[in-house]
Amino acid sequence: MKKIIVLAYQISPIRGSEYSVAWNYVSEMSKENELVVFYGASGDHMGDLDLPKEALITKPHSNFRLIGIKPNVFARTVNLLNKSGLFTFSFYVAYRIWQWQVYNRVNLLIKNEQFDIIHFLNPIGYREPGYLWKIDLPYIWGPISGISNRPKQLIKKLTIIEKLFFIFRNMINTLQFKYNIRLKKAIQRTDLLLTATTENQKLIEEYYHKQSIYLPENAITNSSIINPLRTINLNQNDIIKILWIGRIDANKSLIILIEALSRINLGNYHLHM
Repeated sequence: MKKIIVLAYQISPIRGSEYSVAWNYVSEMSKENELVVFYGASGDHMGDLDLPKEALITKPHSNFRLIGIKPNVFARTVNLLNKSGLFTFSFYVAYRIWQWQVYNRVNLLIKNEQFDIIHFLNPIGYREPGYLWKIDLPYIWGPISGISNRPKQLIKKLTIIEKLFFIFRNMINTLQFKYNIRLKKAIQRTDLLLTATTENQKLIEEYYHKQSIYLPENAITNSSIINPLRTINLNQNDIIKILWIGRIDANKSLIILIEALSRINLGNYHLHM
């Protein structure tokens, strides 16, 4: 049994996306390992640390401890602009401050307890590598993603404001990936790097000459879903049910699905969003 420090900024048994990825990981890993999990949000915003009662009910093992790190006054003040929607990018400044708090807290912990591994689990975005890689323990990071720029073909269906944001995002993303010194140090220091897509895996190998393991962050555990794809023959009156899961905004490009459906001769479908 290994003793592992896990950094999962977002975690919850009743939320989707990053939250559920972390909760499922902790639930499975704690079956054979002892975990200490540092987290920063179980609700909408940084510092929402109150785990729902379901966390106590669904906690499958006693092999993990959850330690919430409350953002300090500086981080909370900076993040106010993000919470109000005035300037969402302020979150990254607040998040970097929070990461430094985690680093200091972990350093205090390892003075009194021995650990085998540190795993920086989420968020999936690569932009903020944090500081735990500085600690002299075997280090795992990932799965990470977000390195590849958005395809230029998607820009056609966006509004003027969305197009400007699209271009700005791609420019900043390229600069961050290639010239962020702390990111470079973190990638080179990481003992085991996990990448969520093969495209991200390829980019890291090409630019940083770092090998990584391809591991999708939202691995599906339901055997009825992961069975091999099969052809389904439809009768004339059969209805195809399509389920859209995710935010309805320009980043997710729902408009592409809607336009694709409008261009094919398929009237017997229901789109659920």
